[in-house]
Amino acid sequence: MKQDEIVVFDFDGTLISKDTCSEFYLWLIRSSYIRTVFFYLILPYVVLLICSSYTRLFGFNLVGFIATVFQSRSLFVLRSQFISHYFESVGAKAYVDGIAEL
Repeated sequence: MKQDEIVVFDFDGTLISKDTCSEFYLWLIRSSYIRTVFFYLILPYVVLLICSSYTRLFGFNLVGFIATVFQSRSLFVLRSQFISHYFESVGAKAYVDGIAEL
């Protein structure tokens, strides 16, 4: 029987010692010079959008769009590369007890 794969974004630090979502988006943005430059150019506007409760969702969606626009690699390849980067370079630790509960 094939084991199912699970993708988890741990927002509250229950399973992994660091925030996975922001690290994933930053890693995607930094993987392209064009995305990095564009992100830093519009960063003041993104901050203003996120500060308002009326436009917060649009600000987060804009960051997600910048992180993924013109991405030529598949999500499966990106996932594998990010996991390697996340645990080796960032120094994140997985909490074994929490993963066992999952």
